[in-house]
Amino acid sequence: MTDRPEVHTAWVAGLAENPATPATVAERALALVPSPGDDAEWLRRLPLSPTGAAAAVGHPDPGVRATVAENPHLPADLLGRLALDPEPRVRVRCLRAAIDRDLALPVEAVAASARDVDPVIRRRTAMLPGAHHDVWQRLARDPDPTVRAAVLRFHPDLWALLTPTDRAALGGDPDPRIAEAVAAARRGDRPLPRTAAAYADEPEPARRRLAVAHADLDRDLAEALVRDPDAATRARVAGNVHLPPDLVELLATDPDPTVRLAASLAEGLTEEQRAAVEYTVPEGQPPPVPWVFERREDPRAMRRAAGSAHVLLRRAVAGLPRLPADVVQLLADDPDFEVRHTLCHACADTPHEVLLAMYASDPHRDWSLLRRMPAFARAGLARFVDDPNRRLRLAALADPEADPAVLEKLGHDPDPWVRSEAARDPRLPLARLTELLDDPDTAGAAAANPALPVAVMGDLLERVRAARTG
Repeated sequence: MTDRPEVHTAWVAGLAENPATPATVAERALALVPSPGDDAEWLRRLPLSPTGAAAAVGHPDPGVRATVAENPHLPADLLGRLALDPEPRVRVRCLRAAIDRDLALPVEAVAASARDVDPVIRRRTAMLPGAHHDVWQRLARDPDPTVRAAVLRFHPDLWALLTPTDRAALGGDPDPRIAEAVAAARRGDRPLPRTAAAYADEPEPARRRLAVAHADLDRDLAEALVRDPDAATRARVAGNVHLPPDLVELLATDPDPTVRLAASLAEGLTEEQRAAVEYTVPEGQPPPVPWVFERREDPRAMRRAAGSAHVLLRRAVAGLPRLPADVVQLLADDPDFEVRHTLCHACADTPHEVLLAMYASDPHRDWSLLRRMPAFARAGLARFVDDPNRRLRLAALADPEADPAVLEKLGHDPDPWVRSEAARDPRLPLARLTELLDDPDTAGAAAANPALPVAVMGDLLERVRAARTG
């Protein structure tokens, strides 16, 4: 066995990730994490096993606990334990992670965070997702104005649940942040403006933009908006599914190219009308097509969009998670690469052959994610074990019927990525798995293999301990 420090670090990380690592072994592995734990970057990113995650959350070093709090794979119950941590920086990172992940923490964790002595933590608590209305009501009375403003801003439905006394106190608060949050909360129940008069009286720009894009506008307001001097407003109203067809046709001849493009995507146009619009498909992020998502349960609408000559409509349909079989086949044969790419990465109904072809040649960085699609893994992929394309050799690992000889060959593959993926496969012969523990390219993956005997796990940790204690 090697004595290289980077291999030792990989063993510790792999055992913490290994779903078969017993709790006692996981605790021994985490005890070998160098202090401060912030230096163990793998704690921040690896999908730890339940025992490894529990050991990290219960680690005596607050640096380890603070680092693992940022792990996007950490389950809500363990993240909730970190919300009760005695170290403030651990609690702060925990709440920031829950907000970033939009993850609802356990009730007791939220309640404890709302009582924290640190106003920064109470303010972060006010930003948490979930229906903790009793906690939000308490925070609306918090002595710190930033906390009161945050809870009103992030939970606009709270205003209706407050007592008249609380609403009066907040309404008379002189702090400008509270006044702004109260004004937004009071506006929350008002419908979007539909008439020209209501639109002119609307003080909030964001609500005016929402009305332009989504409201069922009265004719007078719709006519005013399609003639608005601001091109962004005209482009926004062009995407409104309620806009009458004659006004869509007017925007289709707009002098601004962004407006014409938005109009060309309107549902109400026929293919002939769409083809008559002078538009250019932009590079980068295309404009949204709200009606495609709204009509996603309508097979006829999806067939119409998937068969359109407008490539942005076809790309929009390809981005839906479920589609009828005939629509999937139509998009799978599409001449536009982005249509096929979007379909493969977004739609669970994409056929295996289409996924495999995209997997073999996809130039985007997310190509490896295609192995997670439901139709990807199947018997027969082992035929690629000697393929010159390393991606297809990786695909051979997804064959549920691959025999040990195939795994043995992939475990000796010249490409380190292929060897590393093979090292994770519990079907890999044990002799080769043990050898891969000494390969710097595969040491962590081999240690994460659930077929690794517990005795070998213990031996690895003893070697790490001995090397570090001299």
